[in-house]
Amino acid sequence: MKKVIALAVSFLPTHMRPEIRELYLSTLIANFGVAMVLLFEPIFLYTRGYSIQQIALFFIIVYVLYIVLMPIGGHVAKEFGYEHSIFISTFIFIAYYFALYNITNSPILFLVTPALYALQKAFYWPAYHADFARYANRLEDAREVGGLESMVLIVNVLAPFVAGSIVQFFGFGALFICVSIILVLSNLPLMVTRETFVPKSFPYGTAFRNLFSPERRLEFITYLGYGEELIALTIWPIFMSIVVGNFFNLGGIIAISAFITALFALYVGRRSDLRNKRLTLRVGSFIYSMTWLQRALVHSPLGVLASDTLGRLGKELISVPLVSLTYEEAQRSSIMQTVIFFEMSLSVGKLIALALVYTLAAVLAGTAAFTVFFVFAGLMALLYGARTYVS
Repeated sequence: MKKVIALAVSFLPTHMRPEIRELYLSTLIANFGVAMVLLFEPIFLYTRGYSIQQIALFFIIVYVLYIVLMPIGGHVAKEFGYEHSIFISTFIFIAYYFALYNITNSPILFLVTPALYALQKAFYWPAYHADFARYANRLEDAREVGGLESMVLIVNVLAPFVAGSIVQFFGFGALFICVSIILVLSNLPLMVTRETFVPKSFPYGTAFRNLFSPERRLEFITYLGYGEELIALTIWPIFMSIVVGNFFNLGGIIAISAFITALFALYVGRRSDLRNKRLTLRVGSFIYSMTWLQRALVHSPLGVLASDTLGRLGKELISVPLVSLTYEEAQRSSIMQTVIFFEMSLSVGKLIALALVYTLAAVLAGTAAFTVFFVFAGLMALLYGARTYVS
């Protein structure tokens, strides 16, 4: 029994700093709320009469503005503190959900809503990554990343099921209200320990000089791979809803898939700490690419379950070692410059994916369109492997 317990513990981070524990708890609470609505956002727009092309345009506005606003978010985080920036982002998120729910009431909200989403991202993601990178333990950083992803996925087992039930029986309005309350509560863990920092500025132009730096070209290409994530979060949920047809059943499918992936994330974290992160990433990029190609063959709810599970497992082989390597680089150099470069690069990748979706949605429809989108996502996933060639 002791050996079993020791083996189980070996998959978990055991030397986390208090700041990481607080970030863990805050992230778990926030992700429970976000996971309740994230996959249903594109479905919400789709059921309100927006075409795939219009949904792509919505997210194009989001990521163009996000790239523009991101250096400002980095400056706010460095000037006022990472946790203060995260705190502000939660209330912008609530405003975004309010605008999203009312988006069909006024044409101007089609511009205001993505602008709020971009602003929330600019305040949240640079601060979140910088906070994690600053306090992560170098000896077990992959387990800290994998452990958090695993816990988030376990929380997400319940979230889609709850969300599907709320939408099915009470509608999207009730869902957005529940999520807003949860987002406010997610700030409480960050208030346990007083944040200590030295206010510093973050020059706006530095972010763009780093983005186009020849020395970081391979890293830039690597993060372009995140373009596939945009298709995973917008096109794939719409495809699943069409095949499954019922929000309650769709929530159940996602819950089962998330639970299986949660266990796998712990294994990937431990493997990445004990072995070569680059090898795991190289193999993972190929496996994950293949999982995208098989999605085009899905025609039943059982197929959706199998495909979604395989896709999530493949993504863990990439995200745990890749994020861990990114945090290690941040600790060696400038934390905020590294995480801003990471977020700006992946946003460019998502814009490339969105441009393809927007263009092809005008000329393709039905199964043909979804097949092309999934194949393109598979090709983008191969770009993750470029990180293994960075010294």
